Amino acid sequence: MSDQMRELFLLLSLTVLITVSYSAPSDEVCQSLIKAASTNDNPVCEPHGDCTGLNCYIPSFDINVTFVVEKCCDPVLVNITILNTTTDNILYNDYFNQSTIEIRDNMSFHVFIHRNETYVHVQVVHHHGDMVYNLIPSTEVPLNASVCMCESVTHIKENSVSPVGKNCSVDNKCIGVECDFMVEKYGDLFADTEVDPCTKPPGFLFVVRNSTSILYDKFFNESMNTTLLDNPFNVIVVHKNYSMIIYGVMIAGSQSYRLIPETQIILDKSICTETPLPTASPTTSSAISNETCESLKNIANRVNGLTKCTTNDVCDTLDCTTLGYDSHFQIKPCNNPPAVHATVYDPDGDLVYDRVLTNTTDIVIPGVGNLHVVIHDTPDAIGLQVELQNSFSVIPLFPYTEVPIDRCLCSDITCSSTITMTTTTTESSLFSFMVSVSASPFKTTGTDHSLSTSIVLAIVAPIAVVIVLIIVSLTIIIVIIVVKKRAMRPFSFHPVPFGDDDDDDDDEKL
Repeated sequence: MSDQMRELFLLLSLTVLITVSYSAPSDEVCQSLIKAASTNDNPVCEPHGDCTGLNCYIPSFDINVTFVVEKCCDPVLVNITILNTTTDNILYNDYFNQSTIEIRDNMSFHVFIHRNETYVHVQVVHHHGDMVYNLIPSTEVPLNASVCMCESVTHIKENSVSPVGKNCSVDNKCIGVECDFMVEKYGDLFADTEVDPCTKPPGFLFVVRNSTSILYDKFFNESMNTTLLDNPFNVIVVHKNYSMIIYGVMIAGSQSYRLIPETQIILDKSICTETPLPTASPTTSSAISNETCESLKNIANRVNGLTKCTTNDVCDTLDCTTLGYDSHFQIKPCNNPPAVHATVYDPDGDLVYDRVLTNTTDIVIPGVGNLHVVIHDTPDAIGLQVELQNSFSVIPLFPYTEVPIDRCLCSDITCSSTITMTTTTTESSLFSFMVSVSASPFKTTGTDHSLSTSIVLAIVAPIAVVIVLIIVSLTIIIVIIVVKKRAMRPFSFHPVPFGDDDDDDDDEKL
């Protein structure tokens, strides 16, 4: 094989290798970024470089927006770069957690960043006048805390300075460091620092030993001034959200021993055996009609790119994810008045809001804005709308929708159908009477008084109808009896003397 053919073969092999490595990486981070890019049509996105972020092109504005996550920091740092593809001018390039980037008049970029122990959520929204565009889609970048903790523990070794750290080593689990040092009175010693992220608060075990025995053994999860080998020993522990900063120095005469160099330790809570409590949706309700379910599904299908919504298994709740926050809106048709149970969980899974809403309410989401929840109660529906409001824009999450409800499905509400009673006489049609009782569903308020009222109405109404029928029947019977008595009354005659008749006869003869 010629040299040119060999070089061509190697080049093709390298191209195939790079293509396969890029298109089908095994790393969880790459897979997450590829998924985020493939589910976003506008803008066109692809994983950036070594899968540390996304690179998105927006052709309508001729700009590239790139974000790169520096994961092993607390707080996590995200670099945002905005490049004009026509002029190659960099419009913005900086590290931050959350910010509004003003580019020019009537145009801004809002960057949303939230994180928990397992991932960082990144999203970039572009505001142009009254329009809102998704520049970076809602993306969750997994954080490998175990790798970050190992790196930060290794920094203890790297930051060690003389007279400590001439020979430092990291243990097999990558949670501790051992360094040698010498104190004139005690000779050659070893200092062991082992991080424990599972205590509350987290801390570290510090041990000093010689070749035969342990001379000092103490656990620190707070700052304190103590003694070590009869010398002052000052320890500093500063707790942050997902890390702690540790430092320890011993003063022996004129010599300072930085036994624990100042180091920020990223904590890996995944190694802890304690199982966190699950973030549960609101309690479910059985009084949900098919119309209610279909309406909630339609809302979930109409949400914009800033949020993702689905319905739960019993189809009475909208489960939504907005900028890293999980929000649940459960329809409560059997409350009086009908209501919406709203719960919101932050990116760490902690419950930050839990209320039953009957009217329009603002739910504060720190660092993001307000969820403006519009609720309007009608006899047969609950009007619902949610939008995200902040200082510079209003972003509708889903439009106003009247969700139909059927209160007759509620166990404590009785619904009676219309009752019509008609009484007619025989062929003469002397009397015709109709009693109609139109019974609307009796609405209970959930109180003892309203429930008693409904029971009384349900009992008294039919009794009243029967009494009216009896009175009418008696009236008809009385009228018939009076008429018959008048028909049977005898006629009155005036008597005429017979003598008078004879006289009349005589007169006739004459």
